[in-house]
Amino acid sequence: EEQSPGARVFAAPAGLFNTGTNLMETLLLQNCKMRDGRHAHLWQVPWGKHNPVEWRGQHYAPSSTVKNVSLVLPVVMVKDPLTWMRSMCRKPYAASFNNRGVRCPSPVEKTKTNVAWQPTEHYFYKSLIHLWSVWNRAYMDLETPRIMVRYEDLLFNPEVTLQKVCRCAGGIPATGATFRQQENSAKSGPGHGDGGSNRAKALATYSSMDVRMADYSESDVTYIQRYWDLEMAQSFHYHLDFAMLVNHTHASGRSPLSDARSWP
Repeated sequence: EEQSPGARVFAAPAGLFNTGTNLMETLLLQNCKMRDGRHAHLWQVPWGKHNPVEWRGQHYAPSSTVKNVSLVLPVVMVKDPLTWMRSMCRKPYAASFNNRGVRCPSPVEKTKTNVAWQPTEHYFYKSLIHLWSVWNRAYMDLETPRIMVRYEDLLFNPEVTLQKVCRCAGGIPATGATFRQQENSAKSGPGHGDGGSNRAKALATYSSMDVRMADYSESDVTYIQRYWDLEMAQSFHYHLDFAMLVNHTHASGRSPLSDARSWP
């Protein structure tokens, strides 16, 4: 794909449901500008932020204002699959699966998932962990530029994470006292249920190993280990073993993901 020299590039959020795409868009809006003062981003990628990346250049969301996808830099949000699956239980959006009981998503092997990406476009996945692996792997393997961002980094280390994203898109980020934090939920409007969590609640939730491992069984751990994209999980430092399951109620309760790292 060709773009003219000096062409403006737009950062644009993408990600599965419940991965922080609204938070990323809000922080970009508040803290990232071009040199001429204009916004340096779109509110979503033109093909639709939740849609599979295979739709890039083939489908355009009704709200899309940029049709040249070579000018769009996807900022892809990824969340720890264990906490992401629990978020999907609370608010599945366009996904549907039968196992939504009190221990959802356990048993994970019973979460065969149908996602209506569009009213006439239904994709089927063997489980939620298959959905997480297949959807994110497609972006990982994308041959054109994209930025992969852990939700946990944006939550625990928002200023540094946002600065890296903004500069990568050619923008000028807010720093220090000018950086505007998002303390309330970034989710609003129809379709978002209770509006999601504010930052204080999210910090408490995603820093807890007890919350991360709650309700998962040994068979769930075995199933996840068998079917998740291990290479991708390891690249994002999402670890899982039986020791975490056995010891999480006796440990400090602090999730290793709360020690967010700065990605190069």
